[in-house]
Amino acid sequence: MKKILMSFVAIASSVSLMALTPTATATITVTGTTSGSFDKVILVESTVDGFSAAFDNGYDAAQPDVNIPGIYAISGTERFASNFTNDLTDQALGFISGTDTEYKITFSGVTGNTIKLYDKVTGTETVVDAANDYTFTAAANARIDDRFVVNCSACAPAEPTICHRNDQLEVYNSNGMTVQVLNLDGSATSIADVAISTDSQTIPLADLAAGQYLVKWNGKDLIIQK
Repeated sequence: MKKILMSFVAIASSVSLMALTPTATATITVTGTTSGSFDKVILVESTVDGFSAAFDNGYDAAQPDVNIPGIYAISGTERFASNFTNDLTDQALGFISGTDTEYKITFSGVTGNTIKLYDKVTGTETVVDAANDYTFTAAANARIDDRFVVNCSACAPAEPTICHRNDQLEVYNSNGMTVQVLNLDGSATSIADVAISTDSQTIPLADLAAGQYLVKWNGKDLIIQK
């Protein structure tokens, strides 16, 4: 996809979607989990409203460099805070981190065809839906163009993963699985069995005393040190 930036850009938030017939829409917001600072990008796909991979004057809006954190659609060498197009397939989204090292992505204004967001760093794919969110880590004060891809056509299916850090278990791509946190002898702890129901889910471990524990997940027995 390539959009040529023109000198005049209308503010996307002033555009009424009521007059359009989109096949898919979504607003993707990224928020620093410590600072609370946030930014968002608006995606609109329509095959009948005259949108294209070229710049759509009055709809596409440039993304300024001052947004920290920042999330934006990429087209050629340009960055956009709103992206109106006839096809969202393989649309790259870039990201700029601030002082936070952990971020949460949430979704709103989702309509029409299914949109999926793929994280090229973790291999995680999340369905864009208001009921879902996605938490990820990034180095502070870094810029990663094309970290995320919308409706990726060539991305490998994300593998189930589990990670122990920040006094919690982070579980990815494990929908339908159950995570058990047990004492090393297999007896129960204060952590109840957790049924995984989203692409990105955390299990707090703050209530556990320091020591080693047995984690059962995805048919595997894992030992963690708290």
